Amino acid sequence: MLGQICRDILSIRIDSEKLLSVSHLNNHYLESEDIKIKIIAPVCTDHSFEISASGSYKYTFESVGSCIGLAASKAIKGLKHLKCMVEDCPTIVGMIQIKILIGDFEARQSNLKALNLSLEEFISCIDGSVDAFSKASGYSCSRFTSVCGGLEKWKKMEKALRLFHDLNNFESLVENHNEFDSAKRLISRIPLYRRWFGEQKD
Repeated sequence: MLGQICRDILSIRIDSEKLLSVSHLNNHYLESEDIKIKIIAPVCTDHSFEISASGSYKYTFESVGSCIGLAASKAIKGLKHLKCMVEDCPTIVGMIQIKILIGDFEARQSNLKALNLSLEEFISCIDGSVDAFSKASGYSCSRFTSVCGGLEKWKKMEKALRLFHDLNNFESLVENHNEFDSAKRLISRIPLYRRWFGEQKD
């Protein structure tokens, strides 16, 4: 019961950011419960980027570093904001477990070739980012594929997920998961994908 109430409060605050009265959530409700609200945030690797004269960021995909990447730094800010939204309710704060997953699944051969990195060098960059993020944020952080037993198991799982959800191309994504408004998202990301994969890629 308490867990559901806390999840509802957190969901409402995330959705509207209007603070609610939570004075009825007393600690005695937790005597026989060990309830956690798990927040898992996958983020991109530490891709190189540049800052324009206007102050906006643009990925260049020329290299991968071992620091806190642009996406990860935004995640830190977002998670701090999330905790501020519920800091008046220690019960919810105590329930929240945060885990950051840095995208080692990007270690595809095409990416490694474009970056002129071996698989070992790429994974070393990921591990450096994991350490940097953990030290800077205090949150639990690991490689993305750690949740499924490593990179090779993830590759098999990805194939199974694509088959199960019929996600073989963009058309199947739109047809089977139209709640994401994929066409709009794709159009907004075309410049990014061209920088990442090259102008000639379909």
